[in-house]
Parts: sequence; structure tokens; C-alpha cells
Amino acid sequence: MTRIDTSSREDVPSGLVREFVDNWLALSGDVWLAPGGADDVRRTIVEAAAAIVQRPESGRPFRVVAWSTEELAQLDLRELLAPHGFEFAIAADGPGDDGGESAAMAAKRTAAAADLGITSCAWAAAETGTIALYATPTSGRLTSLLPTAHVALVRPSQIVRTIPEGLALLADYAARQGGFPSTVNLVSGPSRTGDIEGDLAVGAHGPVRAGVIIGDW
Repeated sequence: MTRIDTSSREDVPSGLVREFVDNWLALSGDVWLAPGGADDVRRTIVEAAAAIVQRPESGRPFRVVAWSTEELAQLDLRELLAPHGFEFAIAADGPGDDGGESAAMAAKRTAAAADLGITSCAWAAAETGTIALYATPTSGRLTSLLPTAHVALVRPSQIVRTIPEGLALLADYAARQGGFPSTVNLVSGPSRTGDIEGDLAVGAHGPVRAGVIIGDW
């Protein structure tokens, strides 16, 4: 893995990025570094998607679902991934239409059928290798929970040292928005669970693979 050099940036201590990367990797997560701006982030998304997604059964395209935020819209994910065999869907939670399938059920069905979910994050904690995902009408929680794999985009400036520092950012968010998100998910690598005998299973309650792309766009 190539490390990103942030030593010249006063706003992002290089130690935080390195500490987050080390702890995320220790939790069986995947990391890609994209220090070259938006074009590098877009290129790295393609690279990460190809590496992290399990090959579907013959004849079926890869399925990817992404948050419908303005932040991710800047990356033109549909146009970016379509030439690489990905069938793209936007995840949005909103009111149902004309008595048909409710938006919530449609979002659940779309996310459950996806091979890859793409999100950004609200902040990341270096000390524990954790990313925080806020559930809003444009950034539903299912995108990071139901697909087989999940990739989150993390800006270096979003990395704080500890979870309490991140929770202070959550309090600031609530003050600005007039309330907390409906859900806050703290993710530290792929889904893992253990039975009473201590046998570890990966992917039982969430993605089998979890990756982060660290860069600005």
C-alpha cells in the first residue's frame, strides 16, 4: 500500500491519516489512497470496485447503489462505472408514488440486490479505524449495510483522533440542522460476529468487504 504524504498540510496532521489507515487495515478493511484530486478519486473508485466486488453469476452485470447526495453527484458515478460493467442505481428514501411500492421497500430491495454500495462519510476516527455515516433522506443506511461490499469516500480533513471528537462534530451537526440524523452508523471494517465459542464469521450481518478511498474531490 502506498501512503499519502500529508506532512505539508497544516489542517490535516499526517499522523491522523496514517493512524486511521493502520487501524482500518487491522480490522480487515481495504484502503485506497487518491491524493491527486477528483480525477484520481474517480480512477480509484473504478479500481476499488473491480477489486472488492465478488464476481456475480454468469450473465448478470455488477450492481452498484450509491447515496443521492450532491457530494457524490459531483463524481458522475453512473457515467464512470457503466463502461466497466456496473448496473447503477441511486439510493433515495422519500415518499412512495401513486400507491405503488413504497420508497422504503424499493430502497431495501435495491440495496439488497447490490454487489457494491458507495457512500461518503461524516467523519472518521483514527484511534479506532472507524467511519461515521449519517442517515438522511439522501444518504440512507441501507447502502452501507445490505450490499455484499461497501466503499466509503473519506476526505483527509474528516479524520479526527477519537470517537468523542467525532461525537462533538455530530452535536455541531445537530445544532446546525435542528436535530440529529435518524441513524448514525459507526463502521469499523467489514461485518463480523462471533458465537458463544468465539468462532468469528465475516459478513453475517453486513458487507463481506469494506473499503475506504482517502482523497479530496
